[in-house]
Amino acid sequence: MAGFKLLLCLSLLQAVYGKGSESAIQCTPEVMKVTVPMDGDRRMSYLDQLKDYKPCMPYMEDNAATFMLDLQDPHKCGVTRVLNKITGKRTFYHKIVIEDTAGGRETVTVRCVVTGKLRALAR
Repeated sequence: MAGFKLLLCLSLLQAVYGKGSESAIQCTPEVMKVTVPMDGDRRMSYLDQLKDYKPCMPYMEDNAATFMLDLQDPHKCGVTRVLNKITGKRTFYHKIVIEDTAGGRETVTVRCVVTGKLRALAR
């Protein structure tokens, strides 16, 4: 029984540390910035269903892929927006796909909650 527990513990550690570091999300009412560390065996990162769509590709810097998702125009990169009419909170969602060198895929759902009124920006 102790051997089984040790094996289970080691397999969980490999699952946690083998996939790389956690993504970082920064939210403002205008943009959602998602930084995906490309460490471990991670090879490629892209928005779900938008693998080769150039306007929504991440930019790479310091071994990390950074997505800048425009929340003023959520349809540009397929960001899902949900409005709670009672509280006024707007929740934005998207899925990011991370491929590894062996061809495996990991999907991460990123979420950003914005309160208050929508501010229009002059562009």
